[in-house]
Amino acid sequence: MKLTIRELWLLVIVIASALYGFSFVYLRQKFDEWKEMRQYQVKMEKEIDQYKRILAERDKVNQQFAELAKKLPVHPRDAKVEVYWTSIMDRIAARRELRLIKYRRGDEEKQGIVYELPIECQEWEGNLASIVGFLFDLQSEKGMMDIRQLSIRRGDRGELRGRFLLYCAYTKEEEKKL
Repeated sequence: MKLTIRELWLLVIVIASALYGFSFVYLRQKFDEWKEMRQYQVKMEKEIDQYKRILAERDKVNQQFAELAKKLPVHPRDAKVEVYWTSIMDRIAARRELRLIKYRRGDEEKQGIVYELPIECQEWEGNLASIVGFLFDLQSEKGMMDIRQLSIRRGDRGELRGRFLLYCAYTKEEEKKL
């Protein structure tokens, strides 16, 4: 069987088209992978730059942390700190005429040398002046107390009701060393 020039050109065109089609499908997958890798590379470069900035300010941050750690209350190693923090919270609430109806202490969490004790007040009741005064007094207290969640709603009788999550920060005697 003898092929004509026209048939040879058609064969070359068909083979070239098939190669182009297969390479397009194969390279399309590789192009998508390359695009994802490039996006990941850009993300990692941004994170590296962020970590470099953090490391550059390391001494300043350590100095600030040391000053802040000096202000944290120090408790004995085996002391029950729940009573200490809930009594402060109850005293402030009573002074501001805020009723803490129901609250629950969480488990102590360790963050380096700093401990945090979450206290979830599941229900409180008062007026606007009492909750604002309570929040102000918490910030002014010697201890480190931080409200991380706060919800407020109007009750049936016009009073304000809600819930909050209070975190109390402190250190233990043995671990105060920096």
